[in-house]
Amino acid sequence: MRLKNISPKILWTLVILESIAFIYLLWLLFQSITAPLVSVIMPVYNRAEFLDRSITSILNQRLSDFEFIIIDDGSTDNTPNILKKYAKQDNRIRILTNKKNKGISFSRNLGLANARGKYIAVMDSDDMSFPWRLSDTVNFLETHPNITSVSGNIVCNDFVVPEEENTRVFLGSDKIYINMLFANVYPNVASLTRRDYLLKHNIHYNEEYISAEDFDFWAQILLTGGKLAILNKELVAARFHRTNTDNYYKEMSQNAFLVQQRLWRSLGATKDINPISFFDNCQDLTMLAREKLAKKINIRIFDSIYNQYCPKNLKASYALRMPRFNSWLEPESGNIYRLKQTGESVTLNKLSQNKIRISFNHSQKTMDFQKKDNAWEVIPIYPPIKLEHTFWKDDLLIYSDDTACRKNISDCAEIGHFQKHKKIILNWFSYDPETFIYNQTTQSYHLEQKP
Repeated sequence: MRLKNISPKILWTLVILESIAFIYLLWLLFQSITAPLVSVIMPVYNRAEFLDRSITSILNQRLSDFEFIIIDDGSTDNTPNILKKYAKQDNRIRILTNKKNKGISFSRNLGLANARGKYIAVMDSDDMSFPWRLSDTVNFLETHPNITSVSGNIVCNDFVVPEEENTRVFLGSDKIYINMLFANVYPNVASLTRRDYLLKHNIHYNEEYISAEDFDFWAQILLTGGKLAILNKELVAARFHRTNTDNYYKEMSQNAFLVQQRLWRSLGATKDINPISFFDNCQDLTMLAREKLAKKINIRIFDSIYNQYCPKNLKASYALRMPRFNSWLEPESGNIYRLKQTGESVTLNKLSQNKIRISFNHSQKTMDFQKKDNAWEVIPIYPPIKLEHTFWKDDLLIYSDDTACRKNISDCAEIGHFQKHKKIILNWFSYDPETFIYNQTTQSYHLEQKP
């Protein structure tokens, strides 16, 4: 068709369409030029008392090239007014508002959909980021193009800025992958992730999860071939609490097990894991085809972590809480039992209505259990010891001369050295060994300062 045969109306339509396309291309070019390096995404719901601290900690970052996307998830307190105040003061802040409460996953996805940065930083509205958080994590990803996301250490419920330490990696991708078969070891609130990877693989937060949505998010990255790393540096002070509903924590456990099952099956597991017993999980691990593993991860690292979580002999850390003993004990005769995993013979003696002692016939060690909330828990042989500085702050419970675990956290260590409580070396199962020195004055342990 010749142009002279085209009606003026169609010509004008074509001109308008071409103009729109040209303007759109200019807009895309402008967006690419003006796009920030980092998009910080922070959902908030009724957190007025913590907002000044959390917002200020981001605005005071050493790296200034960022946009701060704050999603008000239908707050009913003074949160909206506080957000408006800060948005007027700093044009890097963008406020998105849900008319009603939609939940953490929906709000984070809304932030992701509106993000323009090369990197995505996750922030919780009641936490505080230390000044070097963005600069250090950005520098790491800029110099490690094979890593999809990086995170770092978290200080729990302690909002005093620590002395800055040198940056080094202490947990690489293969170690994270294997550890996540047992627990979510990746600190979500200190993470920085490549946005192009999320877009390429259509990764987002599962909006059906009201909790453990972060575990699912990182599993998606791992299952699509992404690599994670954790820096041995404190990046965030996180406020830990248990003020959510019982249903929240119940769903957290259920969702976490669903995520773990996906990770296990990706490595060749032939059945679903048993959320009750680590021994059943270890049994399932033995079914994994080693040749398949060798293609996915460093087999030496797998063997090392496997031996930590699945030791040859039963240790307290893998029987801290059992709803029933028959999940890992097989009766032989009378009060003599055999461990299903190792075949070791043990004797079970009833001390009282709510206390049981297990004696390991080969090693001559004993372990006492007490019944609590319809389950059996290991009784520590020493009172709790307060750790003042470690990856997660908590009480250390010593269950035997060679096994210790953090109170209420499924993270355990072998005690490599034990000198009447004066000095202990903890060989943590999920990260590097640490040495602690006992301080008689404070009656607590301090991380030994390395020269």
